[in-house]
Amino acid sequence: MHILADENVHTDIIQNLRNENYKVLFAPEIGLSGKSDKEILDYAEKKDFILLTGDKDFGALIEFGTLWGKGKVILLRHHIIKPQYIAFEIMKVLNIEKKFFSKEIIYNCFIRRKIPDSYTLSRVYIIILKVFSPIF
Repeated sequence: MHILADENVHTDIIQNLRNENYKVLFAPEIGLSGKSDKEILDYAEKKDFILLTGDKDFGALIEFGTLWGKGKVILLRHHIIKPQYIAFEIMKVLNIEKKFFSKEIIYNCFIRRKIPDSYTLSRVYIIILKVFSPIF
C-alpha cells in the first residue's frame, strides 16, 4: 500500500507513517509542489497510490465535481494536535478499511471516523473517500 502525501500534510505525520514502514511519497519531494488538484490526483491514481491530504477541495471535487470517479483519498480534517496521534489513526483506518482501498471494490464510498477525544480537546476527523469509475 503506497501513499502520496499532499503538500499540506504535516511532515511529522509523514515521518511517523514512514517509521511504521508505510511507503509514503511527499508531493514536494517528487516535483508535485504547486500542481493542480487534478494533476496530483491523476498521479496518485495512475500509480495506484492513496492520496493523503488536508485539502477539502479534493472531497468536493470527488464527491460532487469534475473528479468524480477518480482515485482513493484520505481527507484529514483536524485542529493541531500531536502528529503521531494523527498518524496512528491513519494506520488504524488503513488496516481496518483495507477492502475499501482494494482494486476489486468498485463503488462510491464515504466513511467518516472521529479520532477519540482522549487525544485532544479538538475534534479530528479522518474522512476516507474512495471512488472508482464503474466498469461497463
